[in-house]
Amino acid sequence: MDLIVSTMISKRFNIIFLIFILFFSKIYANQKGDSIWETRIPISLHGVVQPDESLRIQSSVGGRVVSVNVKENDVVQKEQTLLILKNDTQKQQLEVAELQLKINQNNLEDSKQQINLSKMKLDTSRNSVIDRERQLKLLEFQVETSKNNIKDRQRQLKLLEFQVKTSRNNIKDRQRQIKLAELKLETSKNNQKDRERQIIISQTQINISANSVKDQETNLKDIERRLKDEQTLFEQGSSTKSQLDAVQLQKDRGLLSLANAKLNLLRSEQDLNGAKIASENAKNEVLRSEQDLEGSILLLENAEIALLKTQQDVEGGKIAIENAQIALTKAQQDVEGGKIAVENAKISLRVSEQELKRTIISAENAAISLKLSEQEVQIRKDAVDDTYVKSKINGIVVSKNVEEGEMIGGGSDLFTIINLKKIEVVFEVPESDLPNIELNRPIIFSTPSYPSIYFKAKIQRISWISNPETGLFPVFALGENKDNLLRIGMSTKIYLLN
Repeated sequence: MDLIVSTMISKRFNIIFLIFILFFSKIYANQKGDSIWETRIPISLHGVVQPDESLRIQSSVGGRVVSVNVKENDVVQKEQTLLILKNDTQKQQLEVAELQLKINQNNLEDSKQQINLSKMKLDTSRNSVIDRERQLKLLEFQVETSKNNIKDRQRQLKLLEFQVKTSRNNIKDRQRQIKLAELKLETSKNNQKDRERQIIISQTQINISANSVKDQETNLKDIERRLKDEQTLFEQGSSTKSQLDAVQLQKDRGLLSLANAKLNLLRSEQDLNGAKIASENAKNEVLRSEQDLEGSILLLENAEIALLKTQQDVEGGKIAIENAQIALTKAQQDVEGGKIAVENAKISLRVSEQELKRTIISAENAAISLKLSEQEVQIRKDAVDDTYVKSKINGIVVSKNVEEGEMIGGGSDLFTIINLKKIEVVFEVPESDLPNIELNRPIIFSTPSYPSIYFKAKIQRISWISNPETGLFPVFALGENKDNLLRIGMSTKIYLLN
């Protein structure tokens, strides 16, 4: 109890003293002017420097040491070769294992190719079965087609026989059309003669109309002369008004008759033009009738040719029926052959399936052999690698326990290597100071070798168990070993930082 009270008083005194110093003085941390010193907690502890990483290297195999490549205090890098054992036998065994691996790889590749070939053959066999079945269906369809073809040929033959009758009737109809064309030609010629006669009549009518116009013009002149005389007599009082009007009426009638005569002349001229056009049309009609007659004669000849062709088609239809019956027989035989081909394709398919199973088993065996060879090669590589003793870390060789030419056994201690880039400071704290100890809390420390230099570190671990000899709790802090000033086993004085 007195110790606790004394500790508390000491802490309070230290805090008051620290505040007094902060207000009235200036503290220099180290020769570099680091201000960290000002933030330390006035608790000083003692510890020791240990390596953060150390490695004791042992031989995994026995043998004769061919060369030792390092000595004590040498700096080594990770994976640097430290020692070599005689390994001629291991290399020969590795070469044999690699050759066997290559053989097994080739065997596996060959087995894979065999599987691919077997799969291709199996696919081919399956496709062959499908194709044969499809061909069989086509052949069966061809049989039905051939039967239908026979029926169609028979129907066509009947149609051709009917066509023969039609062609014969067509010839009779063409002969009748020729007679009608001849009659039409005769009618067209008579019509042409009639149109020529009408032209003559129209020309005569024009002459009559022209003479009538001349008569009406002469008559009108005579009436105009009489009207003039009657007008003179009327003015002299020798004639009456009614007599003058009567002559005037005759003049009007004469004018009307003259106009009618001119119209008749014009109509006669138009009738003549129409008669001439009708005559030309009649001539054209005669030509058309002659062409129709020639066409009818040509159609008759074509009908006779069509009859001959149809008769030949009838003979061809009979031959086509015989050919269709032959094709039906052949198609039925092809169906039987197709059924046999389907059965053969199915047998080939089963053989291909068995072959694929066999090649798959061979490939599995080759894969197993390859895996065993790979494991063997790895074992042999490891055996060769074991003859090259390498460092697993960057560090310094602090002990060497082997010499060249020496025979060593498996498990022999060869080297001890430590890494001084980072160091671990181990110190112990009393139970009362544990509340001030936290993970990642920074510390500074110095050593008797470098009393004016303060090194930095952070608390990484706090032991859950106290040291049974001292009753204190071990604390481990990790820090950088700048410029490799710190050595293993150095004592330290430690201060906690806020």
